Amino acid sequence: MSLRSLISTLVTGLFFVTLAVSASAQVLEDRQYRVDFPTGKSAITIRDDIAGSERTIYRLSARSGQTMDVKLSSTTRLVEFSIYDPKAWPDGRPLAVSNLVGALVPDLNRYVGKLPSTGDYRIVVRHVRNLSLPAQRSSFRLDVSITGGVAQDGGTATQLPGDTAVSSAPFVKVVGLASGDKLNMRAGPGTSFRAIDQLAFGEVVRNEGCATSGSSLWCEVSRPSRPREIGWVSAHYLAPSKAPQDGGGATQLPGDALVSGTSYNATGNLTCRIADRPRTCAFGVIRRGRGDATLDVRLPTGVTRRIVFQAGRPISSNTVGGVYGEWSPAGAVVVFIGTNERFTVEEAVLFGG
Repeated sequence: MSLRSLISTLVTGLFFVTLAVSASAQVLEDRQYRVDFPTGKSAITIRDDIAGSERTIYRLSARSGQTMDVKLSSTTRLVEFSIYDPKAWPDGRPLAVSNLVGALVPDLNRYVGKLPSTGDYRIVVRHVRNLSLPAQRSSFRLDVSITGGVAQDGGTATQLPGDTAVSSAPFVKVVGLASGDKLNMRAGPGTSFRAIDQLAFGEVVRNEGCATSGSSLWCEVSRPSRPREIGWVSAHYLAPSKAPQDGGGATQLPGDALVSGTSYNATGNLTCRIADRPRTCAFGVIRRGRGDATLDVRLPTGVTRRIVFQAGRPISSNTVGGVYGEWSPAGAVVVFIGTNERFTVEEAVLFGG
């Protein structure tokens, strides 16, 4: 089977960049390209598509301390990317995965951070893992820029000004309405979809996920009291908000009663690793449905680490360390917090069952 022809990429400005195809590509699941920036240029737009379980791998050179900005958009909501440090490719842990919001991923499918190493980085684009998609095809656009010089802070993460993304907030509130107005909740992401409900100014709702429609961002939301009634609203009228109740806005699922004498839906022990030492840590979890949960883990030091999950992925914690998660084939998510904490959380803990 012959390799697909070279893709062309539209560079920001009035120039183009050629991606040289790797000479060896015998496996259908991997297509590899090298991205070479023209002299003096630092931003490109790559347009391509993927099918089934294949991966498209873009290799580009960067220096320690430079800032990489990667943004992915696609015709479906089933595409993600991973970024690998030169020292981690191909078998190490990625620097970031775009479907897990954390210090380096301020928004889903968006990475912004200062690079820790000098060498060849890999951006791996693929369909969302753990899904059976043999016939799925998705077109995507990948915007990449590399700017800046040597880091002064050891490679810590940066975020764009004003990018406290509504789309990464577990809860949002309605803002920006005129007196007496209400915000339409629609059947789809756009004004062409019918209105199915209305939200009042200041009302706090759960954010089920956001998507771009045309030039506008729309978010799928639900009321905590009625989690099955979901609709789309314009992100222009939303702002990040605290949960409507303490503990992550927990609401009890039918049949998901509290453990006697606690405020948790389940308690137990999980595998943890603290400062490179394997441990067993006690936990309690408050479940809100569909993988939304607040997990409290008791560390050996006596500190309680609180981790908030949305749709089964970790999005924040009560410490300054960045949050990163990896899916395990055994049906668990491995949560990394900073460089010293790692927790293995079974899916049943978050979803019940």
